[in-house]
Amino acid sequence: KPRQLTKKDGPDVSFGSAEFVADSIATQAKKMGLQVDLARFLGSVFCDSPEDLPQLHKTLSELPFSAVLTPTYDNLLEQAFAAQFQGQDPQPIYSSLEGPATLEELRGRHAKHSFFIIKLRGQLARPESLIMSQAQYQDTISGSQSYADFLAGLFLSRTFLFVGSSLDEITRDAIDDTCL
Repeated sequence: KPRQLTKKDGPDVSFGSAEFVADSIATQAKKMGLQVDLARFLGSVFCDSPEDLPQLHKTLSELPFSAVLTPTYDNLLEQAFAAQFQGQDPQPIYSSLEGPATLEELRGRHAKHSFFIIKLRGQLARPESLIMSQAQYQDTISGSQSYADFLAGLFLSRTFLFVGSSLDEITRDAIDDTCL
């Protein structure tokens, strides 16, 4: 049973140290085989979807984006863009850690101008795909030049929707390494 942490339980989580804490939690969860539990907890925090989808999400889903990129864990965007997925099995929702076959599928969808969503920090339904810190994301980008090249090509060639914290934070390594 979780207990409430107090300041005496550990270091002060002040500005700048939250990334370190997130990285530590994700690393320990992986080492201890608790990724599913972590995903379940994050789902309880981020995926309490409202009965009615917010109007903003409905409106966004009506705009002609070729893709959606997001570092968020919630599933509101997937719900909003569900109409784009009708008749597609599996739904075109990807995460950063899915491997070469998925990257080829993304390239194919990109070439055909077919809609897709990339969950940059993973999908809660796939705990092994979760990325909890900027350091982990940078490792993902630096570990896959093909993925970085794909993102750079997407940034330069398509109109897409980004919903999340900071596009600069997410794309800095992909753009700098590939385009400059």
